[in-house]
Amino acid sequence: MAYQCRDCSHKGRQFPGGSCPACGSFNIGLQKKKPEKIDEKARKPFRISLMGVLWLFWAVLVYRKYFM
Repeated sequence: MAYQCRDCSHKGRQFPGGSCPACGSFNIGLQKKKPEKIDEKARKPFRISLMGVLWLFWAVLVYRKYFM
């Protein structure tokens, strides 16, 4: 079981006396597991096409402002 100091972020398996060996704080908690990665493959084509449309819109606005 891993612990983490909430004041200085020191990580370790043992905190003797319930205090952090790095800073002496008693603000200790269990280290959280990393969150699961969300699969966003289904949304990528939509985002890429939206980005292309927005860049095209921006280019048209710049063209109209400076070249018309």
